[in-house]
Amino acid sequence: MVLRTISKWGFMESESKLEKVVTGYKLWLGEPGDIVVKRRAQPSTMAPNEIHVLFFPPIDGDGEDNITTVATAGMSVVAQPGSYPYVELGLELKGNCAASERGPIATCLADLASVPFLHNRPFEPNLILEDVTIPLFANMHFALVTRWDRVSDIKLPDTDPPVIILRLTPLYKAEADLAGQMGDVKALTFLEGKGMDRADFNRGSILP
Repeated sequence: MVLRTISKWGFMESESKLEKVVTGYKLWLGEPGDIVVKRRAQPSTMAPNEIHVLFFPPIDGDGEDNITTVATAGMSVVAQPGSYPYVELGLELKGNCAASERGPIATCLADLASVPFLHNRPFEPNLILEDVTIPLFANMHFALVTRWDRVSDIKLPDTDPPVIILRLTPLYKAEADLAGQMGDVKALTFLEGKGMDRADFNRGSILP
């Protein structure tokens, strides 16, 4: 995706929806530390033309996890096919996300946000993405799409129709194969029981 203004293309309605999604994130997670904007060089009538990728830094304080939350805003301005029409994507990273790392991550997530529309492959829980490598998770070439809280949908506040947040979990091949056999909930329960930290991009495979 190449940065370029799209206001002259007349997407004001979608932009208003996008702003409501960003507001929903702020109500849920607070102010983002950074927002990287990706705009499609050639506007499409089939897919979102602007994706904002929000970076929420770790929360200071005792008992808080040292986690950066990264999430898209803009995917849900267009309804995808399937049972989850309005969704956004998110993932968690250990520690702070350096400025040099945000651009590549944002590009990757913006590209993934176009897949349901350009390739007719709706994103919903229990979906395994192959040949997907999210920056920082360099050794993991699969990603599992799940509900944010694994078993329950998380809806962004004040979005109508409701926007659901889907979580991306990078996996090694053996872990992805297990998810294909057991389903996302059982597989993640098993893997995390063995010590898997989904936010740790330096981790090794839990399975041989």
